[in-house]
Amino acid sequence: MGKSHDDRQPPSPEGLISRRDFALISVAAGMAVAAGPAQAATAVAERSVDIRTPDGSCDAVLFHPQGKGRSAAVIVWPDAYGLRPATLDVGRRLAGQGYAALVVNQFYRARRAPVFPPGFSYQNPDDRAELMKLMAAIDKDAATRDARAFVAFLDAQPEVDTARKIGAVGFCMGGKMTIYTAAAVPGGSARRLPSMAAGSSPTRRTARTG
Repeated sequence: MGKSHDDRQPPSPEGLISRRDFALISVAAGMAVAAGPAQAATAVAERSVDIRTPDGSCDAVLFHPQGKGRSAAVIVWPDAYGLRPATLDVGRRLAGQGYAALVVNQFYRARRAPVFPPGFSYQNPDDRAELMKLMAAIDKDAATRDARAFVAFLDAQPEVDTARKIGAVGFCMGGKMTIYTAAAVPGGSARRLPSMAAGSSPTRRTARTG
């Protein structure tokens, strides 16, 4: 699936997670994202998946360490250009560092990935208007519904260790989605309160070199 996505530069008390947990998981996920593919600690397996949500079916890719058994899960929210090679590389790097990483197409309500056709340009007014329209359709309520569906999906996967916390990593517009994710599943066990690490938009250069 990764080969079908086009890469583009983006526009420039109880149940509460502790600051220590937030820092530890965020730093761990961030270090994994920063590490290049050649630094992956283990072989990575991946598969395309479709996740049922209240609003439809979200296409995504699940990465996990090959032969490791169960791992802590991380939800990866892409930037405004969606699911494409740069964001798929983030999932591979996280899996290479021992996580089960779910990279989602946040624009699934409009279309499956690749979301934008070849030749799409943010500098083109019509293309930019289309991108803004897609972004505007994902409000807090929509992102919350999605986050709950993603967590439920991960909980059902044999590669995911449900005894451990779930993380969320977001890039550009995805950073806001990590906040919605953290608030989406309050209460219950601590692992159901995702931690988050928001970063800048991934590009082909940073995907290779960190």
